[in-house]
Amino acid sequence: MVTLAHPSNPLALAVLALLFERPMHPYEMAATLKQRHKGESIKIRYGSLYTVIELLVKRGLITTKETSREGKRPERTVFSLTPTGYDELRGQDIPALAEELPPQLVGKKFPPLFVVETEFALALIKAELAFVNELVRRITDEGWGPVGLWRELQAVCARQHEANGLAREGAM
Repeated sequence: MVTLAHPSNPLALAVLALLFERPMHPYEMAATLKQRHKGESIKIRYGSLYTVIELLVKRGLITTKETSREGKRPERTVFSLTPTGYDELRGQDIPALAEELPPQLVGKKFPPLFVVETEFALALIKAELAFVNELVRRITDEGWGPVGLWRELQAVCARQHEANGLAREGAM
């Protein structure tokens, strides 16, 4: 991989920060930035966003996770942060983020305080995963009741859901 300069574009940094939270497609990135009022400090234009995404992919900081299409909608590409992108985000020099900084921030690395909300969300997801893994273990290892009956009920519900979906499509 070619080593290039650190991204100092505020939009590029915002994309890295969003993908730190979870994989997203460009439209979702723009909508999230607008919802968070980042348009007040970052110019959010779709053309610029796609250009920044291409640059970040080229630098190996983000990667394509999946491409899908729903119905007649345009193809949607979901991007995710690479380990290199994560390292780049965490090691970003603050002076690249803004022109005028308080003296105590000049020359410092990207403080963990700036991503504490995302780290909290990640901790919740990890706790949820641990709970689900333990639940699965208890169900399979400790013989939690009639698993066969539960699976049968789930299959009936899935078939009913599928039938309702087909009925809705036929009515359109």
